[in-house]
Amino acid sequence: MVYRSTLVVALGALLFAGSAHAVVLSNGGFEAGTAINNIDNATDWDWTPDNNGERVQSLDLSTGSPDMLPYAGSWFGYVENSTGVTNANVAQYNVAIPSDTPVLQFYWRFFTNETPGDATHNDRFNVTIEGPSSTTTYLITNVVNATFVTTNGPLLTPLGSPTSNPGRGQSFANYTVGPYNNWDLQNLNVAGYAGQTVNVYFNAVDGGSHNQSSGLALDNVDFVIPEPASLSMLAGGGLLLLRRRRA
Repeated sequence: MVYRSTLVVALGALLFAGSAHAVVLSNGGFEAGTAINNIDNATDWDWTPDNNGERVQSLDLSTGSPDMLPYAGSWFGYVENSTGVTNANVAQYNVAIPSDTPVLQFYWRFFTNETPGDATHNDRFNVTIEGPSSTTTYLITNVVNATFVTTNGPLLTPLGSPTSNPGRGQSFANYTVGPYNNWDLQNLNVAGYAGQTVNVYFNAVDGGSHNQSSGLALDNVDFVIPEPASLSMLAGGGLLLLRRRRA
């Protein structure tokens, strides 16, 4: 397995503004789905463990602050690594990436109850691409190195509170990467997998102390075709991070 840490490239907000989208991932906005046993499952997405994620329309703040809403549309995906779960993920399998779409693009948020900067806590959000002959994991953020702010929460998880699942119904009262209701835009250079059929995993990983939990939100996930100028910038790096804020 190849493990790549995040490279931040200051390119300006318009670099990918003209990117042409290729609809490769099915239901990348989590708009299609059905509720089964009170869990809203998104069509073509798979959560592991089953009860640690679903598609949601908002994340609620009990203080009366505005809820966290989708980046676009009416739904987004949510996954959490509740207490006792070391790696929770949401994935799509057997995704055929065209040879001209070397960028995986998505909007994300990351929440945690761990203490930023404390070496005993290091939950993280990463993305794994599993191809026919190689697997690459891209670090998006982690508790030790990211800049966190308080959520002005608690930010309540959307997953109810049955006693059979201790991770459900908890609150992320402490920290989020950036303002809780702002979505970050991520562009990953996955040119090494262009033309291949892969599995794509978005992971909420429990690292260090296992007494606290973290969660992540996803929206508008797809592989895209960058403009020629963007391609030249991508050629030099394995991971491209472009942040766009949306209030």
